Amino acid sequence: MQSNTKLNVTTRRLNEDRPLPLVVESEHDCATADDFLAWAGEKRQWIAEQLDHHGGILFRGFPIGTPADFQGFNDAMGFELMEYIRGNTPRSVVKNKVYTSTEIRRFAPIPLHNEMSYASKYPTLIAFLCNTPSPIGGETPIADMHEVWNNVPPRIRDTFAERGLCYTQIVGRQPSRFLKKTWTEMFHTEDKSEVERLCAEQKIEVVWGKNDRLKLNHIRPAVMPHPKSGKNIWFNQAHIFHPSFSRELKRFGMPVRAFLLGRYETFCRRRNPDLYPYNCKYGDGGTIDLKDIEEVRDILWNSSIKFPWQQGDLVLLDNIQTAHSRLPYQGERLILTTLIQRMATDSTSDSVATPGASTAN
Repeated sequence: MQSNTKLNVTTRRLNEDRPLPLVVESEHDCATADDFLAWAGEKRQWIAEQLDHHGGILFRGFPIGTPADFQGFNDAMGFELMEYIRGNTPRSVVKNKVYTSTEIRRFAPIPLHNEMSYASKYPTLIAFLCNTPSPIGGETPIADMHEVWNNVPPRIRDTFAERGLCYTQIVGRQPSRFLKKTWTEMFHTEDKSEVERLCAEQKIEVVWGKNDRLKLNHIRPAVMPHPKSGKNIWFNQAHIFHPSFSRELKRFGMPVRAFLLGRYETFCRRRNPDLYPYNCKYGDGGTIDLKDIEEVRDILWNSSIKFPWQQGDLVLLDNIQTAHSRLPYQGERLILTTLIQRMATDSTSDSVATPGASTAN
């Protein structure tokens, strides 16, 4: 198939026995960033089709990596980007709606999750661009949430689906030791009435406390059908909001940190739950059994697909079908991200080589 660009690509699976992710690579070392961006613009319909099929695409070996390259890719793909409003983790704006990935401490793992699945407004796609890979750790494992759904025991699956979830989050006007992100950063405003308006749009209960502390209660489904396939997907962050994150630190070989955080979790649970910044219960107010949360955590990590970042790697994920995470790391690391509401797919849908084939123009 003839292409208007100079770029030829090959495709393969990262793991032969799993469709996620599809790897797209350049045949030529001499390709430029402009070549890649022109090719992506021409092939965005094909990219959309492959994303539907595989759940995620890893573009590797292209001379990209800067915020300007990332913005060029967003423009070439016709992405409509989201602002990170209601997002619960700290990150910085780099360029327009290009952000840094979550800026939490390097030692802390970020469990697998679908971006903003705790909110009524969440991205349908999410993209990451590796500017600087960390020398040790810092991978972004991904997982097929269809697979997770199939592996969660029916007893847990059915209970979550029937009862739904209530996410609780507490944020202050000023940052504190355990509340790094403020509600002014979360909602991009210092106006409390504007916060209330934005929350009302998403049916979030707002409770103001002392010193302008904000408590958010948000009832959300735990399971949802994929909008295209119609298949049920495990789509929640109960395992992240549940006040037992010390178990994740213990899992990653941090017994002292896990012990100290566990003591704080126990204190909050017994004395004052509002001292802990997160909580998750069933939508009817019932407590979720810790054993069920731990089983879900095991299933998620056992479903993860890990690969080391290379400079210039660009990962595009179906945010509903595919979860992502972050492993602890050492050294410098800069991964850029964009949250995508939708993409244009009105360009030519010419075929490009699929796994098993060799090349495509």
